[in-house]
Amino acid sequence: MHTRASILIAAASLSTALQVGQQGPWFVGAVWLSVTSAILGALVLLPGLGDQLNIEQNEKDLWGQEPTEFSRDLMHQKWDLLREDEKALFWRRNVLLTGYAALALSLAAAAIHLSTNINSEPEPNAPETVVTSTPTT
Repeated sequence: MHTRASILIAAASLSTALQVGQQGPWFVGAVWLSVTSAILGALVLLPGLGDQLNIEQNEKDLWGQEPTEFSRDLMHQKWDLLREDEKALFWRRNVLLTGYAALALSLAAAAIHLSTNINSEPEPNAPETVVTSTPTT
């Protein structure tokens, strides 16, 4: 999950960097969608907030129990913690999917801008053609 979030942040950063200096509403939308996807990727990288197994409390509560009862109680505690972790993983998955969708929309907006401005005026960052009358040797 963290690898996918890191890839999302890197791709969104590249997408935003490539669009800097461009003009037009489609590029503004593309930049904001890229920024949104990077923020969503960063949210997924936040550390987990779930509970951990409390060893000290378990030692007090479970000490002296029969081995079968001890194993059952410990298994149920771990099971409850895993259920909470599963909810957090589903939340992170949904945030990550939303981030990738925002990145895809960002690329689509940039493609729309480029395809609608192919025959119009040149982009501000495009290299200029220089014509000289001096012969080169």
